Amino acid sequence: MVNFIVYEKGAKLKNYYEMIILNFIGIREEKFKIFNYDEYNSKNQNRNIYILSTENIKEALDIAKNIRKHDDWVSQIIIITNLKNANKNCLINKLLVLDYIDINSNVKDKLKEALYLAYNIFNKKKTLNFIINGEISKIPYGDILYIEKSNNQNYCTIHTVEEEYIIKETINNLEEQLDSAYFLKTHRSCIVNLYNIKYYNCSSNIIFFNKGSNKKTDLVAREKRKIFKEKLIEEKIT
Repeated sequence: MVNFIVYEKGAKLKNYYEMIILNFIGIREEKFKIFNYDEYNSKNQNRNIYILSTENIKEALDIAKNIRKHDDWVSQIIIITNLKNANKNCLINKLLVLDYIDINSNVKDKLKEALYLAYNIFNKKKTLNFIINGEISKIPYGDILYIEKSNNQNYCTIHTVEEEYIIKETINNLEEQLDSAYFLKTHRSCIVNLYNIKYYNCSSNIIFFNKGSNKKTDLVAREKRKIFKEKLIEEKIT
């Protein structure tokens, strides 16, 4: 579950931000809720994204300070304000603000980029847990490029940038364990991490991965191509 908490006094702008959030969530199949800042009572600080919109940068920073004051150093904070009139010194603070967006810029695209970054940060904290050689191992979501079913139906290979892990687990069981907001089963033998895709060559049907990796896969079933391309477009991956 991801909570989006919006601080914006104007109804028109508030509705606009909510539209951007809904567009960003798209077809992620992610559970989420949108709250007004004044109505939100944080009980779970693990996956909160605050969007603080005000022309007064000091007001935004005071709200950010209040969030951190309650020992919430996990939530991501995005501030939308008039940067032209802001004192640059006030932007250098210890509040761990994720991004500052100029209210006079292309807010839609910049806010989606900031939300994407926030999701990547949440992504890093999640792990896939499994047993290998009698030991429990954990791989952060952010390290996984793709997972491929081995010739033996009961085994899979987890591909990361530097390593490959062969584990005793079926592809279907792994699909159930993984968060569908980050992973997609593109083939009966393959699950890919949407956040680690560099681009998809539609003509050759090959997925290329980022993180400096030369790894790629062509395991994209014909019936999965449409939904796969739709998800990549939502993420602006081309």
